Amino acid sequence: MDRLPVFYTLLDILLVVAGRKDNSVLNFSRLSHAVPAEKLRCYDCQQNQHGCLSLANFSHVPVTYCDLDQPHCMVKRVESDGKLRDFSRSCASKCLPGCERGVSHTTCFSCCNTIRCNTDSKASRHCTRALFILLMCVSVWLLKR
Repeated sequence: MDRLPVFYTLLDILLVVAGRKDNSVLNFSRLSHAVPAEKLRCYDCQQNQHGCLSLANFSHVPVTYCDLDQPHCMVKRVESDGKLRDFSRSCASKCLPGCERGVSHTTCFSCCNTIRCNTDSKASRHCTRALFILLMCVSVWLLKR
């Protein structure tokens, strides 16, 4: 029995339960069918560019072809004292979804790998540590079966 599709299905369900209504941002069941890097296109902008933060008007936001070593589209959001300090959309060679808490700021990332998929404005603010622990438990359980 191939356990990988079962794992990906459970992972998708957990993402929806964790509050990701639009799990197209992180749909692990589609990772094996990702668009090849030479065809991947991502929104590419900084916070100060018109339309970047909200993507209210897509025509103003530049789209770039990603390099071969950049198989992900990414949204990066940096907050400090509850205020947005930095925001960007781009191609990425590596992307780990979730938030990293520093002393003075929090940096959150959302990752995806389909054409122009980096449309999320929030990046990932969900409790990724609890989700990770839950996923690890499910993985161990599946491997022991």
